[in-house]
Amino acid sequence: MNYIIDDKISKEWVNNNKPKKSIIFYCKYINVQLAEAIINTFKNIFKDESIKIQFVFENNINNFLNGNSQFSAIELIDSFSNIHIKTKDNIETNVLILDDERLINAFSYETFKNLFINCNNTTCVNGYGIETSDRKLIEQFLSRYINNNTNDLNYKQLVDSYINKILELDTSILEYNLYSVVFNCPENCTISPNTIPQFSKFNKAVYDTPESLVSSNIIGITYNQLGQYLEEVGKTDFAYKKYGENHAKFAQLMDFAYIDCDRPRKIHITRLGNIFYNLQQEQQHKLVLYQVFKLDIIKVIVSKVLNDSSFDLSEYLKNYISSSTVDRRRSNIRKIFQFIVDSDIDLARYILEKI
Repeated sequence: MNYIIDDKISKEWVNNNKPKKSIIFYCKYINVQLAEAIINTFKNIFKDESIKIQFVFENNINNFLNGNSQFSAIELIDSFSNIHIKTKDNIETNVLILDDERLINAFSYETFKNLFINCNNTTCVNGYGIETSDRKLIEQFLSRYINNNTNDLNYKQLVDSYINKILELDTSILEYNLYSVVFNCPENCTISPNTIPQFSKFNKAVYDTPESLVSSNIIGITYNQLGQYLEEVGKTDFAYKKYGENHAKFAQLMDFAYIDCDRPRKIHITRLGNIFYNLQQEQQHKLVLYQVFKLDIIKVIVSKVLNDSSFDLSEYLKNYISSSTVDRRRSNIRKIFQFIVDSDIDLARYILEKI
């Protein structure tokens, strides 16, 4: 996945180039990895209410249906009261604009090569991305892509539309859509320790976690508190915290919750998670089925198994997590595929046999 903020555009660079008036994040997709990277890099700036902050992402329900964008990321970004979230149709690249005076096209330079042909004052950012202070180009970009044809986010409408599109599918069409999700751009998937599920029981992770967040009647609960809601008494504080953290992270992957960046970190139910909690059992099952098919690790595994007869899941996981945890994570992944098999999706049965 292409991010505006990347290790190659470091915090040191940001600290040396702080905006004084405004900052615009302009990107096609919005997901948790991007949201956390932006917050961790710019959080001190976000606390300065004198700086105008805009976050513009592509208004396309298909980006959420195929898993490239996440509702939990929107709610995480929106937890900062001074960030104005807007949407735009047909975004082609990721751009960062500081004070309307510096434009950084961190990725997909080719997309805007016509704008850069006669551009003055163009440099690289840490050897990565294109930066310019050319006023003519920046004004042209702002006029064409920012100041016109952007809309305020109607979040309720976006989430409701998403759920309705999934719930109205009959079984055969749902299965076809699930295949489409899985085969959608595995190269856009981000695999990391945080995107490889870790939980005790699948039902507890998927159903009990949103229920605990809703029934707690607390706006934001800690890992420790969630662990106590989910697990029986008699555990240590560390065990409760770790238990809560693992299930919170999976709920975030499922878009049913988001984890803020405060200390201590707190888990919040998302609008999607709240609606999920109130659905009928059959509707819940259909939504869960769709959500697990969107997980990056599921997409990648399906692609690997179907295209590489020698694929070994345990060896693959060792690229991202320690050998001591591979068996537990592999077991979690198999539980997810077993859930899909139990939902009569034939593709999953073949995959499960191979992993």
